[in-house]
Amino acid sequence: MGHQRTIGYASAVSIGAEVGAFSGLVVIAEKLGALSLAGQEIVFNVLSLPFMVAVGIGSATAVRVGISHGRGDPLDTALAGWTGLFLSFLLMAAAALVIHAVPEWIYALHSDDKLLAAITIPAIIFVAYVTIFDGGQAVISMGLRGLGETWWPTAIQGVAYLGLMLPLSWFLAVTMGHGLIGLLEATLIASIFSVIVQSIRFWWLTGREKAFESSAG
Repeated sequence: MGHQRTIGYASAVSIGAEVGAFSGLVVIAEKLGALSLAGQEIVFNVLSLPFMVAVGIGSATAVRVGISHGRGDPLDTALAGWTGLFLSFLLMAAAALVIHAVPEWIYALHSDDKLLAAITIPAIIFVAYVTIFDGGQAVISMGLRGLGETWWPTAIQGVAYLGLMLPLSWFLAVTMGHGLIGLLEATLIASIFSVIVQSIRFWWLTGREKAFESSAG
């Protein structure tokens, strides 16, 4: 029970850090003006839809990784994790193609303001790129938790979104003048960082299990 509570605490801190970081983007968007703030709400609403699919894939990945890890099968453990990440990339890429193909239609579902459209439609197009890596980091994070990892995924997410995304958002959106796109550029960089570092961690842990099984055999 103690280990289960630790996993829950770490997951709660991770979710809190991520939610807090994205709430910080709202504050930065306010500094950019009313139009950028409205555009930010639309853009991150679009981003959240495929992300929910990725969370579902991540939950299934955590279960499959946990089952394989529990029965001491490192090959199947690795396969479960990488299959979940690949499936996420595949489905997120499909969602990205749709977003990239019909940004005007997606915008029209939210507003008909032409001034807002001028800054929001290019940002919706940029969301297509963010979607792929944002979904990927969620899946591999849950894969790590399926291995019984607690604080490593939390620490990586904290560094990515609090330590990297927020300062970059201010720098790119405000200092460099990229506006709404700057917020998305920072989110993309943080998500790429997160998925790469967590994937390396997953690869190292499953590789260590394989090496231990080989030496034991």
